Amino acid sequence: MTNDTTSDINSIIPSYDPDDLAITETAVLELAEQLLGYSLARAESGLPRDPDSIKDDKAKVRAFQELVARHIHDRDMHKDARNNLTMGMVWMETELGQWIHQGQLSGLLALAGDNQHTGSDMASLPVSSYADHGLTRKQGSRALVIRKVGMPFVQSYFDDCLAQGKTITVTETERAARKHLAELARVNEVEDLRLDTDQQPSFLLGDCLDYLPDLQPGSIRLLLTDPPYGTGFQSNRRVASPQERKIEGDDEQAFDLLSAMLEASDQAMADESHLLIFTSWRYEPEFRQVIEDQGWQIRGSLVWVKENHTSGDLEAFAPQHERIIHATRGNASIQPRTADVLSVARQHDTHHPAEKPVDLCRRLIECTTSEGDTILDPFAGTAATLVAAIGIDRIPIGYEKDEEWHLRGTKRLNEISTGSSD
Repeated sequence: MTNDTTSDINSIIPSYDPDDLAITETAVLELAEQLLGYSLARAESGLPRDPDSIKDDKAKVRAFQELVARHIHDRDMHKDARNNLTMGMVWMETELGQWIHQGQLSGLLALAGDNQHTGSDMASLPVSSYADHGLTRKQGSRALVIRKVGMPFVQSYFDDCLAQGKTITVTETERAARKHLAELARVNEVEDLRLDTDQQPSFLLGDCLDYLPDLQPGSIRLLLTDPPYGTGFQSNRRVASPQERKIEGDDEQAFDLLSAMLEASDQAMADESHLLIFTSWRYEPEFRQVIEDQGWQIRGSLVWVKENHTSGDLEAFAPQHERIIHATRGNASIQPRTADVLSVARQHDTHHPAEKPVDLCRRLIECTTSEGDTILDPFAGTAATLVAAIGIDRIPIGYEKDEEWHLRGTKRLNEISTGSSD
């Protein structure tokens, strides 16, 4: 494999006639390896090169892919050749990204010297800025993302793909790079929150099972919570932006956890009290059984209708609702009486993958409690229930074991207490 950055790509790709059936598969594979070495060496060298030269090289590699398609029929050898060519294309993207980043393409000077962008800010530049250089906005953004993430990460990603026998594509490489950059940004943001966030006494970090037995007996009028559903929640839809983290504990252990939570909170519930538990249609029967086994009387199944459907199983009807099981103790009643179908838009300004809207929580709290009552959320996430309770003069208590969600929820509560947020 050549690493000579002074060589020209034309010296690597002879003037083959694509219809020449005498070309051997081995020769084509060897050429693909040489192209990978050439493009990697160019990217590593950092030597300035005319962007038009980069684009010409990419065009030649695309043409060579046709040669691969025509002459390599062995499946494994074909995959090896395609992977080598794709990796070569990615290294050329890093070269192009370097040019754009340094502002050496006229019309793209706005990014000169900016070391923080991840490519998303490219969307603010006019299409003509790219068209002047034969690029689309997507190509320019991708080049910056791949450059930003750095060659060590990209090479590590390639190594993982090769070890797992995966086919490498430029699109999947970009997606992996964006996901990595988003995770780095998330980690940095959480660290900032850890340093700058004042703790809230009503919202504690930790396992609710450790705190619930210490609550004052008979003090809770409403237990409103969104426990793990047993669905391993994470959307299967492929999108440009990275997916949010899965919810810890959101698996088949959910039923045991729900039962343990209800048992631990039993002594704290008022003689006349309400229970509102979010769930999905799939697991509602099991949840209802757990609730009844803990001595609660099921009173109904509410339906929360969202403004549009979510991903879910892409081969089934698109889900647009969630269930809320309502149960009571004693003579607890609904005042004012409210319909069991609630249409409320989802919470969009959130990092949490399953956060419930503050407005929905507020409506549920208003019809089951009075001012001054205490509301409990054992699985509080980013504190939507607590925010809703504070807004209508109820006393909130919440717990969350995930540090990131707790920090984000605490920040929301701090903003409310300082009047900097609604």
